[in-house]
Amino acid sequence: MARQSINLPPQRARGFTLIELILVLLILAIVAAMVAPTLRNYARGRDGPNTAAHIVTLANYGRARAIADGVVVRLNFDPTTARYWLTRQDVNDPSGAFVQLGDDMGEIQQAPEGIALQWDDSVRAQIMADSQAVGTGILLPDAPPSNAPFVEFQPSGRTDPAGIRVVDRDGSVILVSCPSATELFRVVTQDPQSK
Repeated sequence: MARQSINLPPQRARGFTLIELILVLLILAIVAAMVAPTLRNYARGRDGPNTAAHIVTLANYGRARAIADGVVVRLNFDPTTARYWLTRQDVNDPSGAFVQLGDDMGEIQQAPEGIALQWDDSVRAQIMADSQAVGTGILLPDAPPSNAPFVEFQPSGRTDPAGIRVVDRDGSVILVSCPSATELFRVVTQDPQSK
């Protein structure tokens, strides 16, 4: 029996042409251009909560540092420029001056553009009202001057009760608070009036 040869058509090499690749890249570029503004606005919408979380982190670090180093540490605020930073008491200075921490956590932090910081005295006022109503006689340290508010963390672990309002671009308010001298700072609530 003789073998017959079957003539098959030549197979084409599989792949994409340059034009097909360019069309796919063009479609991807158009989709990315449509999605990019949405993603940018999403990230900007998280600036308020992220700033509040960062203040909580610095406050808890400041408290831990005060305990570990045995010195008073302050979380300072400048509401006019929306800046906040940690300092520690210089034990070698007889005047008790406060100096930079000297590490990354002591750097001056700037809130993102459009985010405002406000000192909230209502936390201290509520503690005083509660102590008078119950008759506990709680003594709080003098309130910091309104132009340079700060929170002090003592080597004993005690903290100044305080509240900081983080106001987002859309007017929503997040309250960061330490409601008593023995508690840690935390995000307490978003202001119900801002909704």
